[in-house]
Amino acid sequence: MNLRHAVLLAGLFATSHAFAGADFCARLVKAPSVTLEMSKPVRQYRHDRNIDQLTELARGAGTPVSDGGMVTGLTSSDKMVMVKTAFSVAQVPDGFCVSPQAVVVVSDRHVTVDIAKDIPTNSCFFQATLEHEHKHVHVLEDVMTQTMQDEVASMQRQFRGQYGFYQDLRNAQRSLDEIKASVERRVVLAMDRVERQSAAIDTPDEYARVQSVCKNRPEPKKKEWWQFWG
Repeated sequence: MNLRHAVLLAGLFATSHAFAGADFCARLVKAPSVTLEMSKPVRQYRHDRNIDQLTELARGAGTPVSDGGMVTGLTSSDKMVMVKTAFSVAQVPDGFCVSPQAVVVVSDRHVTVDIAKDIPTNSCFFQATLEHEHKHVHVLEDVMTQTMQDEVASMQRQFRGQYGFYQDLRNAQRSLDEIKASVERRVVLAMDRVERQSAAIDTPDEYARVQSVCKNRPEPKKKEWWQFWG
């Protein structure tokens, strides 16, 4: 699903017929809500691609790589995102009480950490590269989860008490479509913030730190490569 076509609205729910009070409709339909269904991320490690392949992969994904630069480690993520909307409705003599219900679904979350196979697994630089990539992992897993929880909680606070009254349910559907577009837009913006936070880790100072960290660190004991993941 491509959410980037959504249009940001000024408000989440603006009814054209608001003369039915919230207290009146609250007795007839369940409360308006925005909820989150978010799966846990599945992490995968790879050590089967060389530096040239990772560099090309990073450039293909739009990651800035300087001329002559090399990518020794790369962390990527993917997920499925959708917004489901419906409304709870009760018919009254003059029309319908309507309560919007939205569910943000984030599923099939995968985070992949690639370390170039050119780097020996028993080297200090392997450990230093992995430590750097785990900074990205933290953002794409933990920060992403917390950001989505906070964003949905913010939308839920705005939804509180936002009942609608309509004489024609077709008007309610139009408002529901607007709600969906607004929620989609906010989800995209929230996820973009997280992606930018992950990208901001890759600074010249951070790269210099990774390159120099092994100067005063003893070489690790030899292990099988999978024993370094954590």
